[in-house]
Amino acid sequence: MPKSSKEKQEYANFLLQKGISYAQIQEELKNRYGSGMSNTTLQRMILETDRIKELEDKMKDISLELKMYKKMYYELLEAVKEKIKE
Repeated sequence: MPKSSKEKQEYANFLLQKGISYAQIQEELKNRYGSGMSNTTLQRMILETDRIKELEDKMKDISLELKMYKKMYYELLEAVKEKIKE
């Protein structure tokens, strides 16, 4: 029974996330499913994976920046409260 195209794409995505090269992915797909994947599909998946990684990195940076601003806000709030008490 042949494997579904979706299963092949999920396996290719898994390999991409592990950092395996394009040529190795094609070879793995040939060994496992009997055929590789179209260049266009694999390149699209590589671009999607890269974009996801880029967005995850950006999200981490923004989260760190937000934590910094929150800390500065609460420090400023404390300073203002102290000035008001005086």
